[in-house]
Amino acid sequence: PEVYEALKDVRSDASDTNWCLIGYANETTLSVLGKGNGGADELAQHLKSNIVAYGLVREVERFDLSDTVKFAFINFVGEEIPRMFRAKLGTHSGKVKEVFTPYHVDLSVSEPSEVSNESVAKVIK
Repeated sequence: PEVYEALKDVRSDASDTNWCLIGYANETTLSVLGKGNGGADELAQHLKSNIVAYGLVREVERFDLSDTVKFAFINFVGEEIPRMFRAKLGTHSGKVKEVFTPYHVDLSVSEPSEVSNESVAKVIK
């Protein structure tokens, strides 16, 4: 339930929250690692080389004279994740993407430095 609430908060127009990060509490259970209103830059501060995490970032894109809300799904697999756990991730990915849907773009990254407000805005545009 906390995962769905965090995602709902990011999607809500009434909330300042513009990102959330979901990770593994154990090999099969997802939990909220963080959320906030500092965008992808703030989310990236929670990424570490020994975790697998999934993020949702809300970005407002200005098109002509109107603002459009877009969502980016971030799939982060740290460099230090054991091979056996990496193999299991393939079976989880369908369900995880289903939980995060809908989103407009996705980023698959393995280094925290690959996630920033600029990189998300660039992919969305």
